[in-house]
Amino acid sequence: MTMDSFRFRGRSISSEELADIHQIVKTHWQKGRKAISRALCQRWQWVYPHGGLKDQYCRMLLVRLAHAEHIKLPAGKHSGNNEHRHRHPLPQPELFLPSPLEDRLGQMGPVTVVRANTPAQVEQWWDVIRRYHYLGGERIVGSKLHYLAFIGGQLVAALGWGMPAWAVAARDQFIGWDSPTRRQHLRGIVNNVRFLILPHVRVKYLASHLLARNAQILASEWMAVHGYPIYLLETFVDSSRFKGTCYRAANWVNVGQTNSPVRCGTRAVSPGNPKAIYCYPLVKDFRAKLMGQV
Repeated sequence: MTMDSFRFRGRSISSEELADIHQIVKTHWQKGRKAISRALCQRWQWVYPHGGLKDQYCRMLLVRLAHAEHIKLPAGKHSGNNEHRHRHPLPQPELFLPSPLEDRLGQMGPVTVVRANTPAQVEQWWDVIRRYHYLGGERIVGSKLHYLAFIGGQLVAALGWGMPAWAVAARDQFIGWDSPTRRQHLRGIVNNVRFLILPHVRVKYLASHLLARNAQILASEWMAVHGYPIYLLETFVDSSRFKGTCYRAANWVNVGQTNSPVRCGTRAVSPGNPKAIYCYPLVKDFRAKLMGQV
């Protein structure tokens, strides 16, 4: 593979940029990959709108360059995506499995959806995801928000939102994107990367209710935390496991299905069977905003 053909998230890496990377790697070799990626972000001004460095994405670039044998990197200090899964002992099942919660939604106590914004709340979110979600504790790369849902003070669900898939034909057609427009406005979409109702909870309509409640607050909180607006939500439903009923009930639109592997960050969200693609507009003129027309 030549440098002329090496592309990362729609960006071609030039020979001059590769030389820049080689110099930074050499200078920061002893400090490790994180120091290298942060130095490269600072050199290239690769930052989010709120000023934070895009060092996770930069490390993805470095790893792919290393795999293509364009550069050499120091050995990683961590074991990769499984690291977070085993960082702490898993909680005992009884912490999350009290007596079964079964009733009509209207007969339950108050339903609350809160953002996990303390280390303890985020760890609680990861605890239930690691134990009960079929994707386990797989790392979520890039900008993200975690939410916990409660009924009458009892934890019942966890929702997670992260960066969108890079390119999905059916979604892009739904919006009206060509490739240059998608690259420019992709961050206007957020992906529902995790949604878990705890296994002891059997409350009809709860899932669609939580999706609707979370969507009401997500745009403003995403702006507050990450510093840029979002206009559309997306998710990928494994049809071999789920029917997508709660998304349809919450007025999400089924726009098609994946027809090739789809990536969110470093994770392939559709490595095998095709996934149903659901989208939820947060504003009426979402297409115009995602096309850069307003």
